[in-house]
Amino acid sequence: MTTEGRQSKARLVVALIFLAALARFAILFMWTPHPPDMSGFYMSGWLYAHGLYDLIYATPDYFFGGTPPDWMEPLEQVGLYGNEVLPYVYAPLWAAVLSPIAGATDPLTFFRVFDVVLVGLMVASVFVAWRLARRWAIPLWGWTALSTVALATSVTAYIALAQLQPQIVVAFLCLVAFERYGAGKPVAAGICLAFAAALKLTPAGLALIFLLDRNWRALGAFAVVGLLLAGLSLIIAGPDLHFAYLDSLMAAGQGIHITAVTYNIEVLLQAISSALGFTPAFDPWQRGIRLLETPFLMTVVSKALLLAALVWMVRATAALPSDKRLVARLFLLSMLLALFGPLGWAHYYLLPLFLLPSLIGLLPVRLAGWTIAAFLVVASWPVMLGVALTIPGDFARAAIGTLTMLTLFAITAAGCARQGQTRSNATVADTLAAA
Repeated sequence: MTTEGRQSKARLVVALIFLAALARFAILFMWTPHPPDMSGFYMSGWLYAHGLYDLIYATPDYFFGGTPPDWMEPLEQVGLYGNEVLPYVYAPLWAAVLSPIAGATDPLTFFRVFDVVLVGLMVASVFVAWRLARRWAIPLWGWTALSTVALATSVTAYIALAQLQPQIVVAFLCLVAFERYGAGKPVAAGICLAFAAALKLTPAGLALIFLLDRNWRALGAFAVVGLLLAGLSLIIAGPDLHFAYLDSLMAAGQGIHITAVTYNIEVLLQAISSALGFTPAFDPWQRGIRLLETPFLMTVVSKALLLAALVWMVRATAALPSDKRLVARLFLLSMLLALFGPLGWAHYYLLPLFLLPSLIGLLPVRLAGWTIAAFLVVASWPVMLGVALTIPGDFARAAIGTLTMLTLFAITAAGCARQGQTRSNATVADTLAAA
């Protein structure tokens, strides 16, 4: 082994030690607290196991009001009374799948099992993301080191961990899906993406990548398995729970709920619309701003911006080599789905966070370095904590977070377009030289 090889191996060992230390800290960090999101997951399984189907999709007033009042008696029975437990917003299938476990275990045991599993998936996601870009990415030791810093400092990773968010599973499945896709396994890719979309609907939008590539095998596998999972859910849980599920999705997507971790384009559009007098003014200094209606004009503007961003994404990445184009489109599209989706919580950006080191390779090196460094600072929980101590209310942090994600998207798209143009110019020059 050469000296350079030994140094690279030593760096990898050091990076892995720091990642393992972070994983151990993360597990211990969530070993005793109760996570509100995962508590709702637990309650769905417990209620299903005890036949209390009518309570599974219970919600507080206006959906985002904390713990559903109808859950108070069951919460007292399981020992979660007095804690914040958020409503269950996933498909009935997963309540049925969880019911044997939740019905037979206490909440703390349930949380600890998922604590270990989800932290393990976050670690695994680092390596799956690297495999997706390994043909041209930075060395594994550099990818691991950069990912460790991102996971340790970002609001996105912190919120996902503090809530023990199922979004961690979704991000992992999406990475596996596109790692398989890049490895020439379109059917496996479609299957994995279908499972991710069955857990949360948003990943279904990533099937656009299959469509753009005209890969009908991947798209077909995604559609068939998705329909099979939907059918299985109907057979197991019945239609009534699915109607309740759809009602809960409608309630969750009505208007917008601005919190400190709502990184969504509607945060900015609502502020602009309010400042121009098109919509009623709201108090930016309050916590948990709930705006129950989204004006039609704002919806039109949002859809138009999304369409323009999608067109830009496709054009900006068109000239990239196929392996880079896949990663670039996955990174950019996952950001758009979070930015323009109905909720846009900070933890929805887990997938682009795992792919953040790929910017070194997708963008000019200096631009990539400055972009990553700036993102790691501005999107970090220490900076957001400083904003919270300086500016009251949730709007400032939501606006900064949204602008950060928009800027990251714009820089990446522009940088990919520049790299693609450079490649096209080089190809033309080589063709002329050969002639």
